[in-house]
Amino acid sequence: MSIDYPQNTVWYVEGHDAYGQVVTSGSAVAVRLRHGDDPAETYLLTCSHVVRGLSSDRQKGHGEILSSIKVWPPGRGFDDDDGIAAHIQQDAKATNLNDVPVDKRLNVTDDWLLLRIDDDTSCRGADTVVWAEAISNDQPVSVLGYPTGRDSFVDNNIIPTKSPQNITIRSQSNGVVQLTGSVTEPGMSGGGVFDEHGNFVGLHRANYKGAIQLHGVYAPKIRQWLGENDYLVVSEAPRLPDAEEADTEQADVAELTVSQIQAISEFMLTREFYDAPSGTIVNCAVGTSLYVRLAPSAFVSDPMQRLQLKGDLELLRVQLAAIQGLRRRQTINPTGPVAYEILIQEQVEASTSTEETIRERVSLFAEKITIFKRPIVTRRSKS
Repeated sequence: MSIDYPQNTVWYVEGHDAYGQVVTSGSAVAVRLRHGDDPAETYLLTCSHVVRGLSSDRQKGHGEILSSIKVWPPGRGFDDDDGIAAHIQQDAKATNLNDVPVDKRLNVTDDWLLLRIDDDTSCRGADTVVWAEAISNDQPVSVLGYPTGRDSFVDNNIIPTKSPQNITIRSQSNGVVQLTGSVTEPGMSGGGVFDEHGNFVGLHRANYKGAIQLHGVYAPKIRQWLGENDYLVVSEAPRLPDAEEADTEQADVAELTVSQIQAISEFMLTREFYDAPSGTIVNCAVGTSLYVRLAPSAFVSDPMQRLQLKGDLELLRVQLAAIQGLRRRQTINPTGPVAYEILIQEQVEASTSTEETIRERVSLFAEKITIFKRPIVTRRSKS
């Protein structure tokens, strides 16, 4: 059975008790990571509460980690016996295995974990997500997951349900993505939030009390936290065949949007790029429509140069967030005493200057940059 990307990256998850009974169910997204110098592997990102039982005060999803975690890949018929055992990868993110303290239960950014599939042969060649590098407010998104667990399967086939089309990003701060639109159901927890191009924006998090909260853990922040523990995202860009390259339109660094130049810069700060031997061609995917081939230069091997680029990127994020904040306030109070237009223009000029500095560093970090623009192609899973 073939299903489209990104549905083919969303797995079904169940938590079982010591007697083998299903206690919880939810969703997870497949990601490709490399830990240190180890070969790249496929892991699953999900919410912590998806694999927790009742707490001592009888709160669902806040108890101990359940005895058994089983996962099923999408795009096939469901069979209870086909569940694949998985376990929490503690060195990627330390996870409290006992009851979640009451004062920690509303902490959205801590409600995620990384699962490693025990039988790695079952996930070789599995489709994995393309990570978003930046998002903007009011951007349309969709949530993919398994509401109501097994009851959500159509004709007993494991195919994730897509949320209604009217969900948009309201805001993003401190690692939390706030969404607005139609509610989703608890089984969607741990599922992927994807933008209109299929980029992985965040990990959906629902609750169990009536009106479901529309929010999630911000994917770029998860990527940052994983990187701090030496788990690095592996580029989703295979090398294009020469014939396909000939059919694509080439672009120049000067033509790239702010989010695209941010994405390439972030990739240049990964070990996959700066540890590559001199003369090596490294491939990078920017979303689903841009493919970049890079040859690292001597500059990128200098930690101080990388630190400066990292600082420039953080400054640009702050400046862009300030512009968005000022525009929101201007919309709310357009006739107020604050000269919003002047403040916005000052921030735009500052961010433009920072952006140009980043573009210059990108050009320094690579001896050669070849950028291919290509149509968004719908990917299908293996039959």
